[in-house]
Amino acid sequence: MKNRNILITSFIGAIILTGCGGGSSGSDSSSSSTGVTGTAATGSPMKSATITLKGKNGNTATATTDNDGDYSASLPTNLEAPLMVKASGMVNGNSTDYYSMVEKIPDNKIINISPATHSMVKAMGSTPENLFASPSSFSSQDFEKLQEAVDKLMERLAQMADAMGWTESEATSFDPFSSSFDADHSGFDKMLDCLDLDSSDKLTLKGTCQDGGSGADIFDPDSDWQIDESWSPPAIDSNLANFFENEWPTINEELQKIVDAFQGDDVSEVENVIETLLDDSYTNKASEVASIVSEYNDDTIYNLYFLEELLAFDATAETASGCVYGIKTVGTDDEDFFAPLSLSKSSGSWKIVNWDTSVGDESTICEYL
Repeated sequence: MKNRNILITSFIGAIILTGCGGGSSGSDSSSSSTGVTGTAATGSPMKSATITLKGKNGNTATATTDNDGDYSASLPTNLEAPLMVKASGMVNGNSTDYYSMVEKIPDNKIINISPATHSMVKAMGSTPENLFASPSSFSSQDFEKLQEAVDKLMERLAQMADAMGWTESEATSFDPFSSSFDADHSGFDKMLDCLDLDSSDKLTLKGTCQDGGSGADIFDPDSDWQIDESWSPPAIDSNLANFFENEWPTINEELQKIVDAFQGDDVSEVENVIETLLDDSYTNKASEVASIVSEYNDDTIYNLYFLEELLAFDATAETASGCVYGIKTVGTDDEDFFAPLSLSKSSGSWKIVNWDTSVGDESTICEYL
């Protein structure tokens, strides 16, 4: 049997700012030993994304994120701040670019990229794409405007923080541009789980996080947000904080049992774990178990990735949906497959109520949950 590398990628998540990454603390240029790190996340980590850092003189440095969305880049001496940063990768099956920036290299050498930083950059008066193309055009007034945007978004998110299981004090001390965070569904990353970035770079609240509605505006970089004092926070689903704090770890624990089983060579253990976690009412349970175990036993799956990230969840109904990703050996070629995975809580325990192993490419529901 082939050696199987099982990778659990962490997800859900990220959003909030303060002391803007475009702030003045830090250095204007890099030295031969200067390096920066950061996290690229949309709620889930941007895995294997290309990070491009571009200085005001047009010089660049690049890096690649790991499976947690983290990156580390060395900056050459000719890379001068302000820096524009672009993260290019796959988000929900689509090739996507998100942007960030700093006026100076932060003292802690951290530069993050997320939908939040992207929307804040847009608030400077031009599209992030145009700003990335001409990083030498910034003025001190531009960065003052960016700081105003950061303050406004932080003010709004802080009003929602307690309902999201994050304290207001934690929120107000966080800088989405340069504060360290993990894409693990806690803190800032939990906020990102609930934020959408629309085609005009406006941040809205996902319906799954809102009590009795959807699409509430959180921050519109093109509106009069600087003087809007009438905004009030949308009502957060009262079940949400409990879901993340109490239910989410349980779901991860259940998925971990499957991963642990697949790491060994005991086919019977794989079968036992799958049967235990599949709900009794699961359609074609016996055939599905046999199919998965057969593929494992025949070495047709040699890399299996269980995404911890839930691409969709309903805290009130206590249901969650995600995806299993794997690589099958087909003849002499490798073929990616994406299998929808749905879970539901019943009688106090989480069970898999659907695991469709028949689908086989990126065009499946897995990309759109």
